[in-house]
Amino acid sequence: MSVCTCCSTLHYLYMLQYLTELEYSGVNRNKEQSGRMLGHLISKAPQLIRPYMQPILTVLIPKLKEPDQNLGVVISVLTAVGDIALVCWLMPYLALLGYLCSLLPW
Repeated sequence: MSVCTCCSTLHYLYMLQYLTELEYSGVNRNKEQSGRMLGHLISKAPQLIRPYMQPILTVLIPKLKEPDQNLGVVISVLTAVGDIALVCWLMPYLALLGYLCSLLPW
């Protein structure tokens, strides 16, 4: 196994952990930290994120619509969504088009 494959696998496992904590944790501080770390991972490992953009967005977008929102969680999730848009610059409009009504309600 090469170093690149090992690092890619490690980043994938971190991504899964952050998404799981963000979705299922009952503690707002854990959600905030997971969102922040996911944003860092998105910006630092774009090759890993591009294939998983849709599943990541399906976890992030509902966090913006929760009735009892914590400001830190919302900020970290919005930052991660912005990082996804920057990382996937070739197809941000196509990928985010389905989520546009959720992100910008009229």
